[in-house]
Amino acid sequence: CLSYLTALALSTVTGISVPVSLFMLNGVALFYTMLGGMKAVIWTDVLQSGVLVFSLAAVSFKLWYDLGYEKILTDVQESGGNKLGDIFDLRITTRSSAAWFFNEINIMVCHIGFGQYFVQRFVSCATPNDAKKSIWVGASVSLIVGGVFIPMIGMASISYFRGCDPVKSGKISRIDAIVPFLVQEIFSEIPGMTGVFISSAYSATLSTISTALNSGATIFFTSIIGNID
Repeated sequence: CLSYLTALALSTVTGISVPVSLFMLNGVALFYTMLGGMKAVIWTDVLQSGVLVFSLAAVSFKLWYDLGYEKILTDVQESGGNKLGDIFDLRITTRSSAAWFFNEINIMVCHIGFGQYFVQRFVSCATPNDAKKSIWVGASVSLIVGGVFIPMIGMASISYFRGCDPVKSGKISRIDAIVPFLVQEIFSEIPGMTGVFISSAYSATLSTISTALNSGATIFFTSIIGNID
């Protein structure tokens, strides 16, 4: 699913077909993971994370600067997109911001504390203190991206497309292509920025694929093959 969405983003911007984009994406991840192993995965993750954070920050600040915070907040409020008021609604039978918040925290704790993707990185650190630092850095970046930049882009998107649905108008064919289309629109006069955003989408997907490949190989050869008498 993640690979498909990334391929769709590239297809929306460049016109490259989704199958070709999928082949390129998975081929690159497989290539450098096979050559470099865990070291390659970690260092490419560092570079890819930098591209991802920069891209999301640029899109967020560009949208809020161009549209203005008053217009964004007003449009979100009038469209019914403002759910901050239900942050203290703790009922388990209703959808609320509180439910989303606690769910995200629980998922993050489970992934970081027990997920093979993360644990494998922790044990590769030189000392326990280095592992603790990596946990704090990773968790902080995740909270900033998921709790600040993504909501900012979502709220600004509601305001930007209010009264002009790009799907209904025929500008895009699928609703899941709305963010690449949005980036293409707001950075139309700034060469290269659309490419930076697509790079960030590719970075996130490459990181996930390479981590899964490396973790799967480690489990297979260490826990399965290594235990065969």
